[in-house]
This record gives sequence, structure tokens and C-alpha cells, in this order.
Amino acid sequence: MTPSPEEPRARAAELRAVLRDAIRSRDRALAARARRELRTIEAARAAATGGATGARGERGGIDRTTADRPLPPARDRVRRALVLLGAPAAPKLLSTVHEAFFGEPLIPSRIASLRRDEERSFAAKGPARAPYVCAALTHDRFAPVRGLLALSDRPLEYRVIGPLGPRVDHLTHIRNLAVRVREIRAAGDAESPAAAGLLRRFALTVPGSHRIGDGPAPDPDLDLLIRAVEAEALVHRDADDRHRRAAAARARAQLPFERQLFGATPLQVIRPVTDLT
Repeated sequence: MTPSPEEPRARAAELRAVLRDAIRSRDRALAARARRELRTIEAARAAATGGATGARGERGGIDRTTADRPLPPARDRVRRALVLLGAPAAPKLLSTVHEAFFGEPLIPSRIASLRRDEERSFAAKGPARAPYVCAALTHDRFAPVRGLLALSDRPLEYRVIGPLGPRVDHLTHIRNLAVRVREIRAAGDAESPAAAGLLRRFALTVPGSHRIGDGPAPDPDLDLLIRAVEAEALVHRDADDRHRRAAAARARAQLPFERQLFGATPLQVIRPVTDLT
């Protein structure tokens, strides 16, 4: 007999109640089992509706399928993913994070041309449409970092990428995603399978984020992961802050505001006058 569509929904409601109780009682094993079954049910329901994924609200709950409403502009989806990550990010990561946490597709190839579109819009309209999706900048020449996007309403120090910047920003990404997943679980919901898988892969890049004997690819303990991320970030913070502050001060002194957002233009080689005769 084919199960009624109400049965998975009712089971999901039961599991959320179990999950809330497990979180309150700090029963991690029970909470992990409930989350796994919830993710299985959600994946099965998505497959049964033709592969449509639910659009996840701010706290991660399923609101409605993407087929029910038009997608927001790519610009807004990129901004939403950047706010969640909390640091500059590449198109592929923005696409993965947005679909995992908000349930809406974001094609990386559409993101690639966005910065140029935003630069043209800024030239035409100025800061009226802020925040813009702009460029992360190299700390030495203030050139746009290839394939790395940021938000214009964040301080310049946030957008300058120094020697330690890639690692520090990666740690920021992990911490913010772990905090979001913790909020989703605290609300009695389960993160999407894609979100769980992304956080699992990220956790493997952070020393001290797992206990001995956790296995080769376990679901991370979020509190342990966040503490490990913050501990490593603390090691780099002073040096990274110095690099960023010094570079940002030079950029403010040397560049007009537009170039602080979208990067310095490449230097052009001028031929000597004698070559022109």
C-alpha cells in the first residue's frame, strides 16, 4: 500500500518534537538519530515532488517550494549568501551555500558576470542601490581578487585579502554556518542534507573539531566545532588585523571610493616619446 502523503508529514512533526526534547536533555545520540531521519524524510518528500527543494526560511524551516514563486534576482541571492557566510566568497561556494540553506538554486555562471554588472550600475546610479556586490581586493595592489565577491556596505578591512586572509575568511565561513545550523536545530528543525554535508566537509578542515574515535566523516558536534574554529582564528587574528588595517588605510589614501569597491584599474605601459617618432 502506498503511504499517505500525510504520514511523512506527521512523522516529521513527531521527530521535531523528539529533537526538541533531545536538545533540552542534551541527549546527543538521540538528537543525531532524529536529525538523520528528518533529513531522510525531507529528501524523500523532495524527490516525490519532482526534485523541487523547499525554500528555507531564515531559521531553516521549509516555507514553500521554489515552483510556487519566482526566484529573487541573482543579486539578492548572492547578497543573502554573503551575509550568511560573513566574509568574501567565490561563486561556487555562494551557489552551494544558498541552495543548501535557502533551498533556491544559484548558478555559478550567473554570478561570474555580476560584479561587472554591479560596477556599471554604480557608475550610473552611485550608491543609491547599495549595498552592491563588489570585489575583494589584494592587499598590495588593490586589484580585484579573481572570482572573489564581497559586499560594499562592509568595512574596507573586511574586503582586503592579506596573506592570512583566505584562511581567516574560511574560518569565518565555517563558524557562521555552524551557528546557523545550531539555530535551526534549536528551533526544533533539521538542516537540509546539503547543509549537513557541507558543514561535515568543512569541519574536516579544522584541527580539533572532532573527538578521537568519531570516525572518518562524522556529523560534527557544533559546539566543539565552533570552539575549534574560534581557537584557530585567535592564533591568526592579530597579524591578520594588522595586515588588513594597514592595507585599508593605504587604499583609502590612494583610491577614489569607486575603486575601493571594485578594485584599482590595471597599470598601462606608456611608450616613450622616442618610440613614437
